[in-house]
Amino acid sequence: MKNNIQKVLQTKKQQYEYLYKEAQTKWEKKIQDKDQNTSKLEQELRQLKNEIQQNLQKNEQEIQKVQKQKEQEYQEIKRQKAIKEQQRIENKMIKEIMMKKTQVSLDECGKLDICYVVDFTQSMQPYVEQVICLAQKYLKAIKFQTNRDIILSSIAYYDKEQKPKTGLYHQFDFSNNIQNFEKFIKEVKLEGAIQISYFSLKS
Repeated sequence: MKNNIQKVLQTKKQQYEYLYKEAQTKWEKKIQDKDQNTSKLEQELRQLKNEIQQNLQKNEQEIQKVQKQKEQEYQEIKRQKAIKEQQRIENKMIKEIMMKKTQVSLDECGKLDICYVVDFTQSMQPYVEQVICLAQKYLKAIKFQTNRDIILSSIAYYDKEQKPKTGLYHQFDFSNNIQNFEKFIKEVKLEGAIQISYFSLKS
């Protein structure tokens, strides 16, 4: 009977050992599967991390590219503004120069040189006083209508038979003294008659 009990115990022992080994094998397999899953998960996490880093790097590059482009656009706008400002200054300077030149031209136009040619030949004797009055009237009209500074000159000429000692003509040099000119006209020796005409030398 003792032997039978030992056999039963031996059999139970073998069964327990078998179940233990089977359970151990299953447990080890689960652990192995878990390790594999963990490894796979870690691999996926690393891959995801790499992708995130790559995307971040790519986004940073895009941001730098956009910033560089915006900076270039800003510099171009700044350059164009500088060019326009320079053109504005140059145009202003040109305009000022032209205005100065125009002012100089106007100043020059503000002067009028007139030379009266006086005919003292005998044929003009009936018109002496009338022509002297006309000469004075012309001066006032020119001054009023043009508002220019008048510079006057005159040449009085005669027939050969009646020429003055100084020659065939008397001369009044260019001057802005109108009173002296009128005095010259009145005091010219009337050995014949007089005819006065005038022409502008400069305007």
